[in-house]
Amino acid sequence: MSDRIVTSAIIMILLLLVFGNISGAAQPPHVGEEPEEKTGTITMNGYCDNPSTNQAGSVQEESVNLPEGTIIEITFVLSWQDDEGSSSDPDTFSLTAVDTVNGPVSGQSNSGGVTVTRTEENLNNSFTVEVACLSAGPTPIGILGLRQATDPGNSWSLVITYVYTEPMSGGPGGPPANVVALLASPIFWTHVGLMILSTYTFLITSAASGIYLLVRNRWEGTNSRIKKLFSGQGLTIWLGMISFWAFFLAAVPIGIWVAGKMYGWANCWTGIPAIWQPDAFSYTNADNVSSIVLILWAIPMYLNRAQIMRSNTYKKLFGWSKFAMRRAQNVKDSRLSKREVALCYFFMGIFVFLVFMVQPHGSSM
Repeated sequence: MSDRIVTSAIIMILLLLVFGNISGAAQPPHVGEEPEEKTGTITMNGYCDNPSTNQAGSVQEESVNLPEGTIIEITFVLSWQDDEGSSSDPDTFSLTAVDTVNGPVSGQSNSGGVTVTRTEENLNNSFTVEVACLSAGPTPIGILGLRQATDPGNSWSLVITYVYTEPMSGGPGGPPANVVALLASPIFWTHVGLMILSTYTFLITSAASGIYLLVRNRWEGTNSRIKKLFSGQGLTIWLGMISFWAFFLAAVPIGIWVAGKMYGWANCWTGIPAIWQPDAFSYTNADNVSSIVLILWAIPMYLNRAQIMRSNTYKKLFGWSKFAMRRAQNVKDSRLSKREVALCYFFMGIFVFLVFMVQPHGSSM
C-alpha cells in the first residue's frame, strides 16, 4: 500500500513538473527593477494685500517647474499667520494649482492653512499656483471698539512636496542607458541562455530521477537500451553535472560581470550567490536562492564523486592525465546509494521548480 502511495505521489509531482514547466515558460519575463521613487521639496514665500484695499495685489501667481521624469504625486501646503493676539476676523486664503493637462484644483480656509494634493496619472512637470487673499478682517481699536483698523494683508508660505521618478533613456518608460548597452552584449545573453539551460536541465534531472525511482527494480537486467538508460544512475549523474556547471557559470563569473554592468562595479558581487554578499539581496531575486541551489546540487555529486571519476566518460576525457587517473583511483567510494542520489535530485528539482517556474525569478532584466 505504501509503495502505491509513493508511486502515485511521484507521478503527480512529475505531472506538475511538466505542466508547471509550460506555464512558467509562458509567463512574461522580469523587466528590470522598478524606477526608484524620489521626493523633492520647493518652498515659496509671498505677501497678499487685503482685497478691499488693493484688489490687484490680493492674488499672486507663481510658475513652478519640476525635474524631468514622471511626477507621481504633488502636495501643496499653504500656511499663513493671522493677526495674532487681535480680535479681528480671521483672514481667508485660497490656493489653486493649475495644470494645463488636468485643469485646476483648489481649496480655501480661514484657519491658517490650506492643503491641496494632486495624484493624477499624467501630471505635468510645469504648472502655476495662485495664492489669493479673499478677505482680511479689520481689527477693532479703542475702548469700545467702534473704530476699526484695516488689515493690510498677510504674508504666506507655500511648501510644494512632489514624488517622482527620474527619466529613462530611450523614451518614456524605457530602460536606462547602461541597461540598453547591457542588453546588446552577447555576454549578457550567454548569461541568460545558461540560466535558462540550467533551470530546464534541473527539472529534467528531477524527472529522470523520479522515473528511476519508479522503474529501477522492474527494469533491472533488461536488454533494452532505453530501459537501461532510465533504470541506471548515469543519466541522472551527468544531467546533474551539466545543470550544476551551467548554473555555476551563469551565476558566478558571468553573473559578476552582468551585475557590475547593471548596478555598478561596487555592487558587482551581487552576481555571485547572495549568501556570500547578504547586502546584495535587494538587487536580484535569483541570487537570493542561487547559493542554495548550487550547494544542494553539489552535495550528492561530491559525496559520489568516485562514481563520476571512475566512469568511462571520465576516462575518455582525462585518460591522458596520470594525475587525474590517480585521483580517480584514490578517491573514497560513493557515500550515497543510487536511491539516495535519485531522491536528492528529485526533491531538489521540485525546489527549483517552485522557485524558478511557479514564482519566476531571474537576474536577467
